[in-house]
Amino acid sequence: MSRSGTSLAEVLESVRPGVWGSDVATEKRPIPVRVVRNGDISENRRILDDNIPRRWVSEKELWNSRVTDRDTLLVCSGYIGKSARLGDLRFEEPVIASNFIRIVSPDSQTDPSWLFWLLGSVSAINYMQRVSAGTSLQNLPTSFFKEWKIPYYPSLAKQRHIASVLDSVEKSIGQTEHVVAKTEQLRDALLHELLTRGVPEYHEEWIEVPDKARPPPPWKVVKLGDIAEVQKGSSFTSKELVPGDIPVIAGGREPAYYHRYSNRPSNTITISASGAASGYVSCRREPIFATDCTTVFSKSELSITNYIYYFLKHSQRKIYRLRTGSALPHLYPRDIARFKVMLPPLEEQILICKYLDIISEVIDQNRQVINIQSKLRDALLHELLIIGLPDNHND
Repeated sequence: MSRSGTSLAEVLESVRPGVWGSDVATEKRPIPVRVVRNGDISENRRILDDNIPRRWVSEKELWNSRVTDRDTLLVCSGYIGKSARLGDLRFEEPVIASNFIRIVSPDSQTDPSWLFWLLGSVSAINYMQRVSAGTSLQNLPTSFFKEWKIPYYPSLAKQRHIASVLDSVEKSIGQTEHVVAKTEQLRDALLHELLTRGVPEYHEEWIEVPDKARPPPPWKVVKLGDIAEVQKGSSFTSKELVPGDIPVIAGGREPAYYHRYSNRPSNTITISASGAASGYVSCRREPIFATDCTTVFSKSELSITNYIYYFLKHSQRKIYRLRTGSALPHLYPRDIARFKVMLPPLEEQILICKYLDIISEVIDQNRQVINIQSKLRDALLHELLIIGLPDNHND
C-alpha cells in the first residue's frame, strides 16, 4: 500500500555534506578528485561537465563526500532547490560534491531514480524555497528532510515503474537536444563558410581584408550604420504596459512584458546594451518594443535585415569586445554603427539567407519538440509523483 504522511528522512539512508578540499596535494590531502559545485548544476538538472575543478581530499573526506549513481546532489546554499545526478559524468578521478551541496542517498526500499525525480517536483522545490533563510545567501535547513512530507510514497515496484517512464521521456529530450547541438554545429560551419567565402561556385578568387578573412572581390566592406539604422531603445511608462500586446525586450534575451503599441516594424535585430547579456544579438520576427537594447533596421536596398542578423551573429565575439565597463558592461549605438560588415550583392545575400534559413528552421522545429517533450515530462512529474498512479490506492 502507498504511505501518506511519510517524511523524506524516513526513505533516506543518509544525507551527507560535501567538501571543498585543497587546491594542491598535501600530506593530509593526497587524493585527487573532481568537485561538483552548486554553479555546476544547471536549471535543467544536468551537471555542466566542461569546467569541473580538480582538487585534493583526505581518505575520510572522500569516503564521506563521494558521489555514486544512487545519489542525488541537492544544492543547499545559493541556488536552493537545484538538483542533479551523476548520469554519464565520468572522470579518471572520483567525483565528490562541494560543501554547498548535500548528497542525498535513498534507503533499500526507495528507488534512486524515483528519489531524483521526487526532489525535482514543484512540491519539493517550493517547500525548500519557503523554508530557506539567509540574507546574502539562502541556506536550506537540515530540518527540511524531516519536516517535508512526501505527497505519494508507493511501493518499490511502482517507484521503479514511475521512474522508468520519466527516465524514458528525459532520454528522448536528451536525444533531441543532441540533434539540435549537432545541427547548430553544422549551421555554424555553414555560416562561417557562406559569410567569409560566399556561395559555393559563385566565386573563383578572394581578396584579403584585415580581420575579415577573405571575401570575394564583388563584396564590399561597409559600416553597419551605412546600411542600417542603429538606434537606442525607447522608454515607456508602466501605464503603457498591456498584457497580450507586442513583446518588450528590456536588456535581456527574452521578452519581460508587453507594450500596447502595435505599429512597430517586424524583423528587428536587437543587441542587448547593458548588463551581463550586453552584446547578445537576436532577431525577432514579430514587432517588438526595445528598451535597454540597441535596435537595428535595414534601411538600404543593398541589404536585407536577415543577412545583417546572420553576419552580426557570426561576429558575436567581436561585438562583445566593443563593450566598455567592467562591473556593468555597456554597448553604445555609435560603436555598433561603426562595426564593419562584409556585404555581398543583394542577389547573393538572398541566396545565403535561404540556405541558413533552411537549417535554422530545422533547429527551431527540434527546439519546439524539446519544449513539448519538457511539458510532457513536467506534467507526468506532477501526476505520477504528487497525485500518484491511477490505482495508487490498490498497490
